[in-house]
Amino acid sequence: MQPAYDLKLITQYRTNAVKLNEDVTKDSVNGRLCAVVKTNNKTAVDYLIQTGVGDRYSFTVKYFYGKEQEVKGKLQLLDASGAMMQEETVNFTFTRSGKWNQFTVNTSSQINAGNYIVRLIVENANGLALSSMDVQ
Repeated sequence: MQPAYDLKLITQYRTNAVKLNEDVTKDSVNGRLCAVVKTNNKTAVDYLIQTGVGDRYSFTVKYFYGKEQEVKGKLQLLDASGAMMQEETVNFTFTRSGKWNQFTVNTSSQINAGNYIVRLIVENANGLALSSMDVQ
């Protein structure tokens, strides 16, 4: 039986939870403040998150990408010390103007309460705008 995700609270992390650098900056896209990738080089976008109880979690990433080519990336779950706990391949596809796309990745097992880093690694993603990450 699958966990009852719809009964769990959703915590939304926006640009205030993103570690910004020269490759990832804050900018407004579709009327929202986002973390925007400003290079085609391989870059990482880190969300600093907290979980309240030991359980399985889902991570839903809301994004905008206005180019026709698909961007392949990786979503990694790291513990507070930086040790990788999980890695999943993700795809960022074309988004129509004024709209947002999203994808969801679930943890493969239960994780403890605590501080984590959810890292998105992308390449050739100039213009990719990340609006938020929902943790449920």
